[in-house]
Amino acid sequence: MNYSQSMKLKYRNYGAPWTPELDHVLAELFKEGKTIEQLMMYFGRNEGGIIARLKEMYLIDPYSISATPKYNPQLIVEKEKELKKAIDKITYEIKEKYEELSKKQLQLLELAEKKTRQNMEYETLDKLLQVALDNMVNNGWYDNREQALRGTLSQVV
Repeated sequence: MNYSQSMKLKYRNYGAPWTPELDHVLAELFKEGKTIEQLMMYFGRNEGGIIARLKEMYLIDPYSISATPKYNPQLIVEKEKELKKAIDKITYEIKEKYEELSKKQLQLLELAEKKTRQNMEYETLDKLLQVALDNMVNNGWYDNREQALRGTLSQVV
């Protein structure tokens, strides 16, 4: 029998993942003053597993090597301040990137609008040209549009 198997016999939840629900119960019991031994019995885990989880949740000092760790609410306050600073920094960076992207998007929209206007102008000019050529043919000046176009172009050049 290897070490892991022997630990599982001794601690029913040895190596099992922690769930958010278990984290909540662990935090509440620890804040109520339950000892590490009591928590070990309740959760079916070894001392190292309980202490590691308490450190991960910042309920005890992660750098503490005390044999009897105590709940320290100041650790949570300090961690919340660190997280708030990190969130504020990330929020600021996202805002800057958003503004930069917004400027680029605005430039692209303006360029697209300009191209659309140009295309509309070309389409309008093309339609006007077709109407003018049709009028030349209808008035008998030319037999068809192609002749009207050649005749017009020869006068321009």
